[in-house]
Amino acid sequence: MDRVLVKPEVAPQTTQSGFIVPTSKKDNPVSGVVVSIGESTNSRPLEGVNEGDTVFFKDMAGSEFKHDGVVYYALYFEELAGVLNA
Repeated sequence: MDRVLVKPEVAPQTTQSGFIVPTSKKDNPVSGVVVSIGESTNSRPLEGVNEGDTVFFKDMAGSEFKHDGVVYYALYFEELAGVLNA
C-alpha cells in the first residue's frame, strides 16, 4: 500500500486583520497530521513518518474523501514533501 492517511489542516477563514477570505481564493491544503500509516509493499516499514506527525504534501496530491463529516487525504508515501515530527 505505501500510503498514509492524513487529516488536512484547515486554513483560517479570516486574515489576522479580520478580513474574510473568499472561497475562490482559498488554496488546497498542503499540510496535515498523519492519522494512520498503511503497510509497506516491500515488507519494511515506512521510515521517517509516524502517526501524529505533521506532513507537507504537494498541492492536489492524494485522494480526498470524507468519513463522518471529516475530510481526509490518502497519500502515497512518495507524495509527501516533508515531515515535521510532533
